[in-house]
Amino acid sequence: MAVLLYRLGRFATRRRGLVLAVWLVLLAVVGGTAGLAGGKFSDSFSIPDTPAQNAIDQLSAQIPGAGGSTGRIVFEAPAGRSLTEADYQPTVQRIVAAAVKLPGVTAATDPFTGQILLPAGTAPENPSAQPQLAPPTGRIGFATLQMQGQVTEVPAATHDALAGLAATAGGTGVTVELSGAAVKQAPAIGSTEGIGVIVALVVLLIMFGSIVAAGLPMLTALIGIGIGVSGVLITANWIDMSSTAPILALMLGLAVGIDYALFIVTRHRKQLIAGMEIRESIARANGTAGSAVVFAGLTVIIALAALSVVGIPFLTVMGVAASATVLIAVLIAVTLLPALLAFAGPKVLGRKQRELMGLGRHAVERQQHGDPDRANRWGRFVTRYPALVLVVGVLALGAAAIPTTQLHLGLPDDGSKPLDSTARQAYDLLAEGFGAGMNGPLLLVAELPDGASAGALDQISAAVAETDGVAGVAPATLHAEGDTSVVTVIPTTGPQAAQTVDLVNVLRDGELPGATDGTGVTAHVGGVTATSIDSSDNIAKRLPL
Repeated sequence: MAVLLYRLGRFATRRRGLVLAVWLVLLAVVGGTAGLAGGKFSDSFSIPDTPAQNAIDQLSAQIPGAGGSTGRIVFEAPAGRSLTEADYQPTVQRIVAAAVKLPGVTAATDPFTGQILLPAGTAPENPSAQPQLAPPTGRIGFATLQMQGQVTEVPAATHDALAGLAATAGGTGVTVELSGAAVKQAPAIGSTEGIGVIVALVVLLIMFGSIVAAGLPMLTALIGIGIGVSGVLITANWIDMSSTAPILALMLGLAVGIDYALFIVTRHRKQLIAGMEIRESIARANGTAGSAVVFAGLTVIIALAALSVVGIPFLTVMGVAASATVLIAVLIAVTLLPALLAFAGPKVLGRKQRELMGLGRHAVERQQHGDPDRANRWGRFVTRYPALVLVVGVLALGAAAIPTTQLHLGLPDDGSKPLDSTARQAYDLLAEGFGAGMNGPLLLVAELPDGASAGALDQISAAVAETDGVAGVAPATLHAEGDTSVVTVIPTTGPQAAQTVDLVNVLRDGELPGATDGTGVTAHVGGVTATSIDSSDNIAKRLPL
């Protein structure tokens, strides 16, 4: 490997113009293609062979409309007032009536009656509907929007219109917040990553004291993530990909791109100071430090690809996307970086360091530090007392790992978003008015055999309503053909609470089997919260593997 990389380094220095041109053309082609034909990301995912997925599959097969996404418009009246008052009710009704007519919105619920409103302005008979106003005053209420397709398929114009409708409530006394599919999906890559790039560049400048030496690792890392993330965007045209996939690819690509370049640049700089000829130094740094880069890169690639053992497709895609970006970072480090180092020549060193070229390593260290072994003190200590360092290190790691015994896994929801975001404001208002469980309802999807009586559904609903941890059970919605029913269950605790996990397990293992015994009804517990729980369980079970 070292010999191969040495020869590759020599080639890159001799044909540096060609190597640079190839990578720039590749960046332009891939980046341009991504800009013109980049795919869309989706935050929906499936977890095969889990109870929650069985519920989703049953719903999708029998009630295709239920497969779409949902959003909420949350309303709040001033303290001590009610949304039912004449000062506020017209504003709420106006916003809901306008929202249901927007493209991509298939239905909405009236907060005051609970009835379903259709885009044509009709309200089909729904005698079992319940108002969606927080008791006892009705100061907080919400309208549920049924959207066509996943959140990424909702037209941007609809998201903008909903935000505009919420803004029109200003001055009326009604506070309006949006959540779920009613909120425009945030960009996958934002300003946070840009801040990270700036901080990394400052650190490199301080460490190297040379703009060229600091800029080369950053430049190669940016080219690598440009190609890698663009490739992820293009691939999203054919593969369902989470919006977190490009973020993971970007962060890892940036980290390893800088890190791998530092291996080679640092070795090259030391060799130049010691008097080695520039081209020979580049090739030798590529053969020695480059070997470490290849080994480290392959280790990361294997680790990321191992996400596939979890058995959750969206995690597999994330791992493969990130590993591809790391592979590109490795290839750039051992090909493009040597070419750029050849262009830089002695400028890879700072002015003071160039004055030390040819003095030799020990002479340089004496001039810089006064002690040739100063930079190696820690290494000498470790090799002198290996057993002590090993024991202390293991004990320290064990102590640091103690919190993992209380680790609670979950997927992010609106409760983890910034406090000033409309989605988080809506989340907090719903929790305040209806209880924390309103943000994480459970769906009971019941399959009814031929001849099953309506009493079987009542029996199931009654048993679930009496279960500890259940705040309420909505009336069952029966499929037109009478073979599928959906029951919404509101827990007393939020979607991330351990008590909600316990409730899902109790329903699946105890209450539902008991309530359906002898009826022939098969019931599944689904919904976003149950899906998150199943995802976390799958990950936890496969962590040892």
